[in-house]
Amino acid sequence: MQWKSTFIYKAKPLYYNRIPVNNSAERSIEIPIAFDFLANLKEKNKILEVGNVLHFYENSLSEYIGIRSRRIVDKFERCPGVNNVDLMDLPSEEKYEAIVSISTVEHIGQGVEPSGYYGEDDEVGDLEAPLKAIAKIYDLLVVGGQALITVPFGKLINGEWYIQFSEEYLGLLECKYGIPQKAILKSFFKRFFLEPPVHNPFQIWLEVEEKQLIQVNYNCPWPCANGIAVIELNKIEPFSLKLYLPPTSLPYRKTVYKKPVIYSSLIEDEFLALLKKTRDINLIFFLDWEQSEEELATELELVLKTIFHHPDQKHILLLLEYGGISEEEAALFLSSVTMSLLMEEDINDVTDEDVALIGQMTRVQWEALSNNIQYRLVLNKYQPKVENISVEKIPLCEVDSLPGKRICRLKTDFYKLQ
Repeated sequence: MQWKSTFIYKAKPLYYNRIPVNNSAERSIEIPIAFDFLANLKEKNKILEVGNVLHFYENSLSEYIGIRSRRIVDKFERCPGVNNVDLMDLPSEEKYEAIVSISTVEHIGQGVEPSGYYGEDDEVGDLEAPLKAIAKIYDLLVVGGQALITVPFGKLINGEWYIQFSEEYLGLLECKYGIPQKAILKSFFKRFFLEPPVHNPFQIWLEVEEKQLIQVNYNCPWPCANGIAVIELNKIEPFSLKLYLPPTSLPYRKTVYKKPVIYSSLIEDEFLALLKKTRDINLIFFLDWEQSEEELATELELVLKTIFHHPDQKHILLLLEYGGISEEEAALFLSSVTMSLLMEEDINDVTDEDVALIGQMTRVQWEALSNNIQYRLVLNKYQPKVENISVEKIPLCEVDSLPGKRICRLKTDFYKLQ
C-alpha cells in the first residue's frame, strides 16, 4: 500500500501527525484523533487531559478552538502548566465536561519505564490499575460528558511498565467495573507499515475489526504499539466508582522486547526492497520442495498461470517461499518455469516484479511482512508443512478459486478478493 497523508477514522479522513516529536509509532494517528475529538466538543469550559501529551503538538489553533485552558494532570512529568497529581487522587466531586488521555492509562499503576523517566517504584504493580483509571475518568465526567482514551491493543501483555489491552481485558470495564455497555464506543487500528529510520517515519495505519488484533504484539515488528484501541466514553447516568475489587485471573503474556530499540533486522536493504514490492493483494505460496522436479514444476506452473491470467494481475504479488534450498536454486527454478509458461501461453507484461522469493526471516521481519499478506494459496486444500514461522492467521485461498475473484477496495482502504 502506498502511504497517503490521511487515514480514515470512523469514515472520516484525518491527516497523519507529521510533527517530529516522539512520533515513531501510535502518535501518528492518536494526535489527530485527539484534536478532532476536542475540536468537535459542544462544551469546552471544563476540559481535563490525563497525561501531558498534546501540548507538544499544539499551536495557536488550540486557542482558536478553545482547548488551551484545559487542565493537565501528570503524576511524573515536571512541566509548566502541568499539575503533578495522581489521577486516582482527584476527588469524585470534581467533574469535567470532557476528558482526553493519549497513551497514558496503560502506564498507571505499573513499574518504571526502561529509561527511568516515569513509573511506580513498587516492585509489584496493580495489573488492573489501567482499567481503574478508565473507570475513574468515567466517574469524573458530568452526566452528558465525553472522554476519549487511547491504549495499545492486541495480545494481553504485562510489559512491566505498561499493560497492552486485549478484548477480554477491555471487557472488564463493563462486567466488573460497571461502566454501561451503551456508554462505551470502541474503534481499533492496526499498523501495517513503517518506513525506517524510525525517527518520524511514514506509517500506514488502518481501522480494523477488534478480532484482527488478537495476535498483535507490542514492539514487534514495529516500535511500541502495533495496534491501538480508541475508547470513547459518553456518561449517560450517575456512576458509583468501585475500585477495591479482587483481581481477575487472566493470561498475561510477557513482552517480546522490553525496549523499543530493536529494529536493525528490519533495516536491511534486501528486506526493505521486499516490503516495497508489496501490492494491493499479496499471496504467499509454499511449495513442497521434497517432491520431484517434475511435480514441483507442474504445481508452480499452475499457480503462475492462474495469477498471470488474472484480470487484476498488476495488483497482485506472489510471494514464493523457497524452503531449505538456496536462493540461487529457487531463482533458477522459478525462471525456468516462467520462461516455459510464457512460451506456451498468451501472456503479456509479466515482469520480475510479479513474483518475489522469500527465504528465512527473523521473527520481526516475518511479523512485518505477514501484516501485508492477505491470503495463503493452497492446491486442493493441501498445505505443506511450514517451518519456523506462524501462518495460522493468514486466510486460505484455493488456487482454482482465484479466476472467479476480483479485487475489491473497502472503505477502510483494505483490499480483498471476492
